[in-house]
Amino acid sequence: MCLRLDSNDINLLIYHYLKERGLQHTAFAFIYETGVSLQDLKPGSLISYLYKSLMMDELLQHLEEKQWLSQGMPECNSEFTLLSKHECRYIQPPSPLLKEDYFVLTGHNDDITCLNFDTDIISGSLDGIIRIWPKGSSPIILPHVSATSQFSAVLSFAVSLQGRIASICEDGYLRFWNNNHELENTMLQPALLDVVWNPEGTRLMGVTKNLILMWESEGFYTKEGIYNINSAQWKNNSEFSVVSEDAVWLWGIESKAKNILEEPCTQARWNTDGTVLGVVSDNRLGLWKADNEIWWISVRIAEFEFSPQEKVLVTGGFAGEIQFWDIEKRVIVRSFQGHKGKILRISHRKDGEFVATIGSDGILHIWKSEECLKVKSVNVEEIVDLKWSSQGQRLAIGKKDKIIIADVY
Repeated sequence: MCLRLDSNDINLLIYHYLKERGLQHTAFAFIYETGVSLQDLKPGSLISYLYKSLMMDELLQHLEEKQWLSQGMPECNSEFTLLSKHECRYIQPPSPLLKEDYFVLTGHNDDITCLNFDTDIISGSLDGIIRIWPKGSSPIILPHVSATSQFSAVLSFAVSLQGRIASICEDGYLRFWNNNHELENTMLQPALLDVVWNPEGTRLMGVTKNLILMWESEGFYTKEGIYNINSAQWKNNSEFSVVSEDAVWLWGIESKAKNILEEPCTQARWNTDGTVLGVVSDNRLGLWKADNEIWWISVRIAEFEFSPQEKVLVTGGFAGEIQFWDIEKRVIVRSFQGHKGKILRISHRKDGEFVATIGSDGILHIWKSEECLKVKSVNVEEIVDLKWSSQGQRLAIGKKDKIIIADVY
């Protein structure tokens, strides 16, 4: 193997980095002074090469770590950075979740399909029932019975800020439940894929393959013009994104659809204040701001979530790696190995202090975000859904027909 890296290569990397940061004049002056021939490079090449060198540095420093781990020694959990000396910090692995750390809610007769955990836990199931689990009292039952007096599987539900529930079922009916848990209205909508309340709870958006449906206090109407829709998500109270089979759109209640991305997309998600949209296409993650081009992150990702902490994004890779990004500076600020295998789910507590991750290894880990320290682990094979409580002290895990409630501390 022969490796070569000369000053021209480095200058070209710096030039492209300056352009990506928006420093066009500085980039032009730099390339003029160095006299390097321009060539196209993948976005984020400089950061990617520096990151790979840090990974090699870590590998060399911990060459004997596998042997230490086999002898019961703890694993180093201290980050590597470019400008500071690495000092190993060995952290004992967390104990498995103990019986006193959790309790189990039972009562559903079939698999759980969806969860909500604000003041109370709410669960929907294929048994045709939504259960509300008030603390210290018996569950409240919301039955979904079809015209033939058969229970109809609950496919999805949404809870508004005021406590109203909209649920969709296998029988094709949309049901509205008021905040006293009484059935308020029922309407036939067999094409619904999902329902989503806006942040204020004043509008309900229904997603179908070729229409967006809107319910609000003034009445019901439709938004047309986008076809083969897969999903939609609110940006704010009056704007939302739509993912179709071959594009991503931004749409407003009183405006026309604006195309953001013209290629197939598997995920689209807004950050907490609705200023940045993350889109995944061909395992690449791009970040879009209003009137800006999409910035594509330089690593392949399996899952991502914006942190409630300002300007922080967390990505999970196909080999179990977890990375924290500063989305303003467009750099990785923390990185560590979280799982053995693909990252399937990332979920932040509302204050961003803790983050839960699930991998294809069948394990759920709860991490302290700033230090990247594991605080809890639990076997979660066949998990359905995952929700933090509004206070953030507990985590609800839907597993088959049961709900595991785990204490974080």
